[in-house]
Amino acid sequence: MAKNEDAAYKLMCLDQVYLLTTKCEDGKKTHVIPQLWAMPVSFKPQRIAVAVAKDRFTNHLLEKTGEFVLNIPSQEMAAQVWSCAPPCQEGDKFSRAKLTPMKALKVKPPLIKECLGALECRVANKIDAGDHTIFIADVLATHKLKSGKVMVNAAVRHEFSI
Repeated sequence: MAKNEDAAYKLMCLDQVYLLTTKCEDGKKTHVIPQLWAMPVSFKPQRIAVAVAKDRFTNHLLEKTGEFVLNIPSQEMAAQVWSCAPPCQEGDKFSRAKLTPMKALKVKPPLIKECLGALECRVANKIDAGDHTIFIADVLATHKLKSGKVMVNAAVRHEFSI
């Protein structure tokens, strides 16, 4: 039996990978991160939940703006998704990952053109969950951008693979 603190994570986290986009309060700069902890939580109203580490810039942006887009990358995008994980000191992650932002219909953060689909979301509630905040969000619009196979996470933490 595993006895380390990551045992539950390693047993549960073979799941879909997303790219979560947010926008700074001034509406000028866009931010993107790989997002693993996301799930549907209600049909009516249609809601999803994402868990974001409290020490991440994305958590700050969600607290301030309350909007995000959950983009669904394909298996072929594994390298692009991984390049969005480290902090970006120069330029932006969209450029580094060669991703194309697309205007959303209902929120300020963009969709990602290369992704299979996207969900435009507005935060309805939040829950303190220890070192993460769970943001529960209303799904305002959904988009199918192309067909393909979704990207899934490997059994090892932050080892993005297909």
